[in-house]
Amino acid sequence: MRVFILDKAFSGETIYILRKREINYLKNVLRLKNDEIFTAQDIKGNYYQAKLQDSTLTLCQTDNPESTLLDHLSGFKGEFVKITVYQALCKGKKNEQIVRALTETGITKICFITSQFTQEQELNEHDILRLETIIKEAVQQSGAKTVPPLTPVTSFKQALSTATGCKIMLHQSLLKNSKTLFEVIKGQTEISLFIGSEGGFSDEECLAFENEGGNAVLLKTNILRAENAGLYTVGAIQTFLN
Repeated sequence: MRVFILDKAFSGETIYILRKREINYLKNVLRLKNDEIFTAQDIKGNYYQAKLQDSTLTLCQTDNPESTLLDHLSGFKGEFVKITVYQALCKGKKNEQIVRALTETGITKICFITSQFTQEQELNEHDILRLETIIKEAVQQSGAKTVPPLTPVTSFKQALSTATGCKIMLHQSLLKNSKTLFEVIKGQTEISLFIGSEGGFSDEECLAFENEGGNAVLLKTNILRAENAGLYTVGAIQTFLN
């Protein structure tokens, strides 16, 4: 189901001031008119009946979002396995492509990290705002149930120390302790997936990962670009576990 995603600054007000981009989306893309009522959602997962009036929305919280959906496209209504993706920063606009694709799959959270082979070391304010906009648009397009938060960039070491559930690292080489993806994820309900940048992860990082109880996985497929590896793997995990 598709809903309209409210800005992250929204905190329960009954009147919501639309931004120019949001007005364009509602009136020119969805072709909604004044007084039309539809479903909106905040970043906490609360639903609202929204009434459009020029450049504002009148909001009323609801427990029945199905009654005023923007459309009734079919989609999986069950629970998704919890997947947090720790993605090493890539170059240029690849990070935008990664965020858009992963959000549409319904992952739980996206965490960008730095590692030994990352060339980019941070996201500036413009990058963050752009990525947050892409996440919002991807949720609206895909009908995802929740808006995955974009956490601050952290180091590989810090991410490894805070990751929970079944820890999986995609490694570009067959190592002594390598396992198949399905051997690792069988029966799991929460997964922390580590994806490298263009250069992958170093052998030292892989050893540290294994020492923390993580699993190095070599996918049985062709060599995948950094911007495609996460999408491919999340799709495989969801297909197997959902």
